[in-house]
Amino acid sequence: MKNTASFLCGNCNRVMCEDCKSIAEEYEHLLQIRTRELIAAQDRLEEKQIELDVMKRRADMFEKISKCAIPEVIIAWIDKDINQLLKVKA
Repeated sequence: MKNTASFLCGNCNRVMCEDCKSIAEEYEHLLQIRTRELIAAQDRLEEKQIELDVMKRRADMFEKISKCAIPEVIIAWIDKDINQLLKVKA
């Protein structure tokens, strides 16, 4: 087993005992794992934030629709269908 930790300077590497070098190597390894996991967690957090923003927009839209009167919803639905028919014929 090679006992050299990349973050130790040459002087420290020469004067440290094998146990301390081993502990330093283990610390470096655990730090690398922690850093990778933090990066992965940050990526997942960003994805979830985007998903949350989309869901908030949808919830706001449904809230606005739920506050409309029934005739307004029917008129909007009919207008949408008419616009689709006009687009198909054009």
